[in-house]
Amino acid sequence: LLDFRKQEQGFMKLKVECVDIVPFLEDVYRSFWELARKRNIVYTFEHPNEKMEVWFDPVQMQKAVFNLLSNAFKYTSDGKSVKVSVRKQQQIMEITVSDTGCGIPQDDLSRIFERFYRVDKSRSKQTGGTGLGLAIVKHIAVMHKAELKIESELGKGTEIKIVFPV
Repeated sequence: LLDFRKQEQGFMKLKVECVDIVPFLEDVYRSFWELARKRNIVYTFEHPNEKMEVWFDPVQMQKAVFNLLSNAFKYTSDGKSVKVSVRKQQQIMEITVSDTGCGIPQDDLSRIFERFYRVDKSRSKQTGGTGLGLAIVKHIAVMHKAELKIESELGKGTEIKIVFPV
């Protein structure tokens, strides 16, 4: 909530540095390894076996990817799958978090990055959360001049990409 308030008031500043994104993402990926194991979720990290240096704020980008993974695990049933991937294409870098969870209705896709918006309010008490995670992701992406892309299908899962210039 404090981060969201800082963002909202314009006090959050990026501390950009050149970072090899593969080990950076691997660290975030490992944060969810035990949860995946306990829930029998097939959890993978796909990346090229090369150094991929990118300019970004590692503290803020960690929050963004962590929020995406948290949502993926929250809405994916035991025994399903969650994947993190990164790839570089020409002058862009894509970080993708995808799952085989419950998916998001098409009518809600345009609103999920709004603060406090919850797709299924009846599940709020079950799953927890404030409806701020994806709003924070969006703000961090915008601060990095990145674009968010989302594809989702009910009953099949969701894929969210952070696409930013190299």
